[in-house]
Amino acid sequence: MRSGLWEDVYLSGRSDMAIVRSLRDGRQRKVAVRTLILHEDEGLVQQPSLYPTLPDLRFWACRAHAR
Repeated sequence: MRSGLWEDVYLSGRSDMAIVRSLRDGRQRKVAVRTLILHEDEGLVQQPSLYPTLPDLRFWACRAHAR
């Protein structure tokens, strides 16, 4: 997934390790799930960035016709 957001994937079976991928350069690393849970419990997570809103083009159309 290349949207820049985390994707939750659940697989059958249980594991104590997870593979995480860097959104910056695509590197992958195995980390303990308990480490991810600890970071979430301590508030060390960053909420996903939101795309900026589109500009209001109503006023742009008025100026374009005035020229």
